[in-house]
Amino acid sequence: MRDIVHNISVDSSVGLDSMKHLATTGTNYVAIVVTQYQMHVTATDIYPTYGSPVVCTSTPSGYCITATNASLLGTIKNAHDLGMKLSIIKTSY
Repeated sequence: MRDIVHNISVDSSVGLDSMKHLATTGTNYVAIVVTQYQMHVTATDIYPTYGSPVVCTSTPSGYCITATNASLLGTIKNAHDLGMKLSIIKTSY
C-alpha cells in the first residue's frame, strides 16, 4: 500500500506515475480532490491558490495549492487514456 501524499500536483510526473501505477492494479475509477482555501475556520471567503504553494496552517503539509483548470483537464485525459473513469470532489480548508 502506498502512502498518501498531500499537495502533489495531479499533472506532475509524480501524479502521473501514481495514476499509471493505479492502472496496473486494475483500478477503473479514481477521484480527484480539488481544494480551495479560507484564511481561518470562521472566514466566509473561499479562494483558490494557483501557482506556487502558499504557506498555510489548515493542511497536514502546511502548504496550500489549487490545481489549475488546465492541469485538471490533462488529468482527466490521462485517466481516460488509461481506461479509468473519475469523479472530481471539491473541498475547502
